[in-house]
Formats: sequence, structure tokens, C-alpha cells
Amino acid sequence: MSEKSIKNLSLEPYRLFFLGGSLYAVLAVALWFTWLHLQDHGIAWFDFQVGPAQFHSHVMLFGVMGFYVFGFILTAFPRFVGQEHPAPKTVTAWFAGLLGGQICFFLGATHSRSWMAAAWVLEGLSYLTLLAYLSRLYFRSGKWREDKQPRFLLLALGFGTLGVILSYFYYAVGGSFTFYTLSIEFGTYGYLFLLVVAITYRIVPFFAGKVIQGYEGRRGTHTLAIVTTLILLRILLVTLWADTPRQYYASWLINLALLAALAVEWCRWKPWQAKKTPILFILFLGLFWILVFLGFSGYELLYHLIERSGEVYPVLRTPALHALYIGAFGTLVLAVSTRVVRGHGGAPIVADRFTLAALLLMEVAALWRVFAPVFFGSTGKLWLRNYWAGLFWCAAFGVWALRYIPFLFRPKSPDAN
Repeated sequence: MSEKSIKNLSLEPYRLFFLGGSLYAVLAVALWFTWLHLQDHGIAWFDFQVGPAQFHSHVMLFGVMGFYVFGFILTAFPRFVGQEHPAPKTVTAWFAGLLGGQICFFLGATHSRSWMAAAWVLEGLSYLTLLAYLSRLYFRSGKWREDKQPRFLLLALGFGTLGVILSYFYYAVGGSFTFYTLSIEFGTYGYLFLLVVAITYRIVPFFAGKVIQGYEGRRGTHTLAIVTTLILLRILLVTLWADTPRQYYASWLINLALLAALAVEWCRWKPWQAKKTPILFILFLGLFWILVFLGFSGYELLYHLIERSGEVYPVLRTPALHALYIGAFGTLVLAVSTRVVRGHGGAPIVADRFTLAALLLMEVAALWRVFAPVFFGSTGKLWLRNYWAGLFWCAAFGVWALRYIPFLFRPKSPDAN
């Protein structure tokens, strides 16, 4: 690989982060799959210093998804507010901080918890400085009075930053498990959920209008405000009523309100008009998985109203969360990153056979991980274990990486979109 190719990697922020994100998505889940598979055969591998599930959730939420958030938001946000992109050295520093934080977190989780302090500093500073940088861009642009959409992105990133900081009160200093649960709540809803809704609200109808002749979809005027209000209310009530039955009832009812608001919005965008445009249709498919995730709350609420048992708990929490993380976030990450890489590289914005193969593998991963526990959870057969979905996840990102990593080393096209 030539020196010029390596320099091309620093032309825009998405290049470095999408490279790291795709490789880390494969590595992180491959390690998790291997650990679970060896456990089923009675073979010890890692001696976790923290709960294995807590390790996995942090890696996926703030690590794997974090790479893609950093890459996309550093590329798109300056364009949204009409400002210059950050300097390559600054982008490299953020990348090193996020990567270094994940390495230290792995060492802290599997070897010595003393590494957690370094992970806390590296991850915390990466998120904090990114939030400060983007906030400065927004206010410097002079558009903050009339263009309110970037505020939702900054709010989401603020929740992500808070989630990272809170998580290490549990990991690094052995604080209450409540710190971990709050970090997951803030990270899942306040950070990724709100960020995905805010970004797709801005780009999906716009992109649809560009590629579909006569497209008539429209945005709801108050959708982002409604979704943000519901998320803030959910976080408030779940925090106030932690470890009580009211926490779960509030969660389910607010999720159903989110389902109603986002289902109406999804229909407003008329996804059926995109059925002949795969690169656009897969965005709508990813958004549909969000509705599936929220729909599990209806089942759980109905279950407890019918059973009327003394203990209140989410019946299908893990399948529901994987509908969000694999079905929605996994699909949207592949779809949006494909559009960014092809568009900024001057290639036609289409889903070629490699892209479609990667997305098909992601849908298989989502279907397996979400519905195998529902229909086959009690069989006990090894070949029906939930974690086999991880192989499809790895294959999806592996195919994407083989196809698009070479794009990241190419010169910037003068026709880039």
C-alpha cells in the first residue's frame, strides 16, 4: 500500500472510522461468539472481571456503534451547519482515543480492572471533546436560532457522553450496578435511538426525493420534538422508579407511544415507493426494525395484564434489544455507510450484489437472534443457540469490508456527493 493511499484515508472523517468500525464489528462479535461457544463445551477462555453481558453491551453500544457515530457525525455535521471538517490530525486523535479506550476496556474486563481507569479517560475524553467540538461548530455557524435539527444530534451525543461516564463508575471504581443500568438506558435511548431517528428524519425523505421520480413522502412537523419528549420522559421515570414495577410499566407505555409516533412517520415517508430502489428500501427496512423493537413492549404489557403475577419484568427483553441493535442499527449502519462511501467516492449510489449480500446476512442475523429464542429457546440444541446469529453478523460486516475498504483508500472524487 502506497503512502498516497494511506494519506487518502485521512481525507474525510468517515474513512478512518468506517474502516475501524467494520473491522471492530467483526472482531468484537467473533470474540463474543467464540467465548459463548466454548462455554457451551465446558472450555474456559476469558476470566471476566466484570459480567460478560455487561462487557458485551458496552463494547457494542459505545465501541462498535461509537466508531460509526463518530465517522458519520464528523462527516455530516459540519455540512449540516456549513462549517469546515476537522483537521486530519484531530480526527486521528479521536480515532486513537476511541480505539485505545476499547483496548483498555478489553484488558480491564478480561485481565485486570486497573485498566478501566485508562479506558475511562480515553473514552470519556473522546466523547466529551467531540461533543464540545460539534457544539462550537453549531454556535459558530450562526444558524442555531433557525436550524434546530442539529440540536437533537447534540442532545443525543450528550446522552452518549453521560452514558460512557456513568458506565465507568461501575466498571472502574466498583460503584453500584445502577450506574451500569443507567448508562445502558442513556446510551440506548438517549444516544443511539434518538441519534438514529434524528439523522434518518433529516436524510431519508431528502434522499428518497432525489432518487424516486414523483416521490411524495413528507416529514411530520413535530415528530422529532415528540420523540425527544417521550425519550426524556422515559429516562426520567425509569431513573426515578428504578427497580420497581412502575419502571417497567412506564417503559412499556412510553415505548408504545414511541411506536405510534414513529409508525405514523414511517408511513408518511411512503416506503412502498422505494421497493424498486434497494439502496433506499434498506433504510426503510432498518427503520421498520425499530417498530419491531418497540412492538415487543405491547406483548410484555399485555402478558403482565393477563397474568397479573406479583413479579413484573420484561418477558422478551433480550430479543427486543437485538431487534434494535442488529435489525435496526446493524441494517442502518450498513445502509448509511454504503451510501456515504459510494457517494463521497463518486460512485453511483446503488446497492450492488456485495451490498445486498451483506444486508441479507444482517437480516438473517437479526431474524435468528430475535426469533430463535422466542420459538426455539427451550430446545437445548447447540445448533439453535442464539449466538449463531453472531456468525451472520460477522459475515455481513466482513462482506461489506471486503467490498468497501478499498474505496476508503481512493483519492477523493471531484464528483463526490
